[in-house]
Amino acid sequence: RRLQLETSKLEVRRLKDELGSAVGEQGRLRRSDEASEEQLRKLQGSLTSEREAFTRVLQLRSESHVAVIDCRRSAAEAEGRLLSELQGIRRDLEGRCAELLLAEQRQQRSAGEPAASEQR
Repeated sequence: RRLQLETSKLEVRRLKDELGSAVGEQGRLRRSDEASEEQLRKLQGSLTSEREAFTRVLQLRSESHVAVIDCRRSAAEAEGRLLSELQGIRRDLEGRCAELLLAEQRQQRSAGEPAASEQR
């Protein structure tokens, strides 16, 4: 009986030790889980930030594409206006040159001299 009592006491001690170890392991696992959850929250926050940054990059890319198209359109319109203005100036200058030549021819005819264009 005494032997049984001692054996039972040893068994109780062993079971208490195992229980203590199990409780300690459970605490360690809980802390590890909490750390893992914290890491997961940080990663999710980082992922959200990266997703927002990527979305902003796509938006800026789209806006810049639209700006380039608008700029090219404006440049083409400006080029068309400039060409039109230059053609108008050319026509005006050609008309003035023709008028000057006619005036010179009239003046030289009235003076009895051949016009410079006729001498050429």
